Amino acid sequence: MQISIVDPVLQTYLFIGLLLVAVLATIRGRRVVGSIGVDVTQELKGFAILAIVFSHIGYFLALDHRFLFPLSVFAGVGVDLFLFVSGFGIASSACARGESVVQFYRRRLKNIYVPLWIVLAAFFIADYALLHKTYAWDYVARSLAGWFPSANLFSDVNSPLWYLSLILFYYLVFPLFFSKRWLPLSALCIYVLTYVLAWWVPEGLRENMPVYELHMMAFPLGMLAAWLAQGRKSFGEIKNVYLYYALIAALAAAIAYLAIYSGVGKDLWIEQSVNILTVLLIVALFVVKRFELRLLSLFGLLSFEVYLLHWPLMARYDVFFGFLPASVALAAYLALFVALGWVLHYVSNRVDSTRF
Repeated sequence: MQISIVDPVLQTYLFIGLLLVAVLATIRGRRVVGSIGVDVTQELKGFAILAIVFSHIGYFLALDHRFLFPLSVFAGVGVDLFLFVSGFGIASSACARGESVVQFYRRRLKNIYVPLWIVLAAFFIADYALLHKTYAWDYVARSLAGWFPSANLFSDVNSPLWYLSLILFYYLVFPLFFSKRWLPLSALCIYVLTYVLAWWVPEGLRENMPVYELHMMAFPLGMLAAWLAQGRKSFGEIKNVYLYYALIAALAAAIAYLAIYSGVGKDLWIEQSVNILTVLLIVALFVVKRFELRLLSLFGLLSFEVYLLHWPLMARYDVFFGFLPASVALAAYLALFVALGWVLHYVSNRVDSTRF
């Protein structure tokens, strides 16, 4: 169900004000500047999930697309940022850990499937009990397996989960091609494999293929970034204060410009290139900044849980937009996502991996 926003521009400004207060209240000094450590990747995931949530609300849930503009323009960038960070994190971890293929699958797939199954079971049951909505058994089985060939906003159990099929593919092929010594070649092989398979998918399964094709470059690029960062504690800190602030301002301005003029509606390679360039600029901004954004870190920690929960709760079980001003309702939803995401994160982590 789509929602009508009273005075969407004013509500957007009010929400931006609330968000800025929350962000500024959680700023802390950064210990190591110039590195792509866990603190940075966590913040990047937080930025990505908020970008995706804002986009889903602004362009799909709200009838008036002025609500949340320009916060809502980072959807494609948010997806690419997730994939980039995933490729970077998996490659960095594989270089450090030296896991076997079985160990890799056990740890990574458990981290995806346990929360996925909990959330899907909850929504399948809730849809049946509260909305009298049922799903075909083959659809349920396919969803539990992580295969989401369609992304219908209101008929699928959770339309944003098309992304899981893509990331599961990368998780499945990564250990088969990974080589610490030849990591750039590994990244190239995975990209070529993804590109080739995109052309071989049968016509009946191609509904989401244009979206996959748009984002297939980000994960291998993250792997390449992990190779460039190997053995580096830091890329260095800009000592000159004027140069530092000029760089921060230039990066922020370029990111804002590319996000608004993103090439949406033009050729796929143009939109893909703009998205990737925007991702690289965002990564650069987060690497050089001298402060931590704890609010983004919190959403980064719970990013997967928020991704699983946010759309059905707002689109089918709205408890805030129908009763509160849109700015307050969205702030309440973000708090709810953090609370439920934390519970889901805790329950998922309690599951013993040996029982997966």
